[in-house]
Amino acid sequence: MKKYALGLDFGTLSVRALFVDIETGEEAAAAVYEYPHGVMTEALPDGTPLPPNFALEHPHDFLNGLEFVIPAGMKAGDICSEQVIGIGVDITTATVLAVDENGTPLSDYPEFANRPEAWMKLWKHHGAIEMADRMLEVARERKESWLNFYGDWLSSELFMPKAVELAVNDPEVFARTHNLIEAADWIVWKLTGEVTRSAALAGCNSLYRYDTGYPSKEYFKAVYPEAENVPDKLVGRIAPLGSCAGHLIPEMAEKLGLLAGTPVGVGMIDSHSAVMGCGASRVGDMVSTIGTSANNMLNAVPGPGISGIYSAAPDANIPGLFGYEGGQNCVGDALAWYVDNCVPASYVEAAKAEGVNIHTYLQTRAEKLKPGESGLIALDWFNGVRTPLMDFSLTSAIVGLSVRTKPEEIYRALVEATVFGNKRIIDTYEEAGCPVTRIIAAGGIPMKNSMMMQIYADVCDQDIYLCGSPQASARGSAILGAAAAGPEVHGCKDIYELIEKLGKLADVVYHPIPENVEKYKKIYALYKQLSEEMAKDGGVVRELLKLKREA
Repeated sequence: MKKYALGLDFGTLSVRALFVDIETGEEAAAAVYEYPHGVMTEALPDGTPLPPNFALEHPHDFLNGLEFVIPAGMKAGDICSEQVIGIGVDITTATVLAVDENGTPLSDYPEFANRPEAWMKLWKHHGAIEMADRMLEVARERKESWLNFYGDWLSSELFMPKAVELAVNDPEVFARTHNLIEAADWIVWKLTGEVTRSAALAGCNSLYRYDTGYPSKEYFKAVYPEAENVPDKLVGRIAPLGSCAGHLIPEMAEKLGLLAGTPVGVGMIDSHSAVMGCGASRVGDMVSTIGTSANNMLNAVPGPGISGIYSAAPDANIPGLFGYEGGQNCVGDALAWYVDNCVPASYVEAAKAEGVNIHTYLQTRAEKLKPGESGLIALDWFNGVRTPLMDFSLTSAIVGLSVRTKPEEIYRALVEATVFGNKRIIDTYEEAGCPVTRIIAAGGIPMKNSMMMQIYADVCDQDIYLCGSPQASARGSAILGAAAAGPEVHGCKDIYELIEKLGKLADVVYHPIPENVEKYKKIYALYKQLSEEMAKDGGVVRELLKLKREA
């Protein structure tokens, strides 16, 4: 009888269940559930308007999706409950939920249904910018030792600024909160009946360090008096990545069509889970998950934090290894913005006539251009800058435009800009003494945009490997599910052998083209020069931002 590991991948708009054969690595079945409420940015379900920069989700979309995708996937693959040996879970990073002692979201309470702070805050919720700035100021004043592991900066996307935001903005909801929990840990709690917090999630998002724990109550009180008790709301044991969080309780087993007692792995960040899904188990492996935005996860030996790097923590990507995360806020989103707002109708009609989408049409024309042929260079700052500048207010630029500039030239310049931004992250790692020896690209764009992947190889002057699965994160979660079952079930001597066995690379490898490498060295130097000139105090971007605020 075949045995399968189940990976649950909760994204921004949907959840996917993936069943992986633990002997062959074959993806035997999958099912997807789209969240009915999507991302709530304008109003709550009852029509209550949301403040600016809010991005919330409905927790029952997650639960309803869970109850749909597992039976649907099992039916599609003709899989029976006895064949599922373990469950792994990944969810978008720093998705924060306030719950009572039973794990019930406070948004379920009628008296809190119209209170925004009672709802699940998505990773891209930016309502806590003021709190993040204040936390950073106090951390620097107090010389908090953990700050270096978050790039000497604090993003409003992290867990803790959102927790402080709740305490400051709605003390009543905060007082009723028994547990502030990451969505991945919450789903694991629902499956097992036990509160188990992932060390990977805590280390990457919640300012948790193995040696010192969470920041002290004194620190939070110095940030805002109302936030003093934030550490008291972080209930539950912390368990290492790759371990078993618990076992499926009978109530959930009945709903899901699985066996009670099925092992459940400790939760994981979705993009980081892709590292295992790609089979990247070595020190020096860097996985770039490239989609609307991009994350660059590097496996390394234990080391210090790196200025400008989003997070650094043990077990961040792979159990037993130290992991760094750098990232870009905008990749596919920049190309989508350009196509939606700037491409002339004649190109759209030509694409239709050829029976291809507009991205494919532009790519086909743009890949005929040689590096530097258009005379254009762009910055990848369409949604601010994460690594290395950590400034979400910065805006983009395209330099070299003329009346002869063609749409495909701008398209290629935007692609090149995203690759240059990626190279800046690699440089940041290597300048800190963390070499990048293998680059693996995962996500939707690498499988669709061969031009971008070739530019990656040319700019980085390295071979670019592709993940062999379009569901790298779900595959990584399946690996964690198998790990939770133990070596006596999955048959591997350790987690690294398991990752090598079940992780998947494609046969396609992009090799650098020597003449392009030399040309891109010159263009990349100009990109860095432009970045420095535009972002400096008194520079064009910052002066424009001042004028915008004044207006």
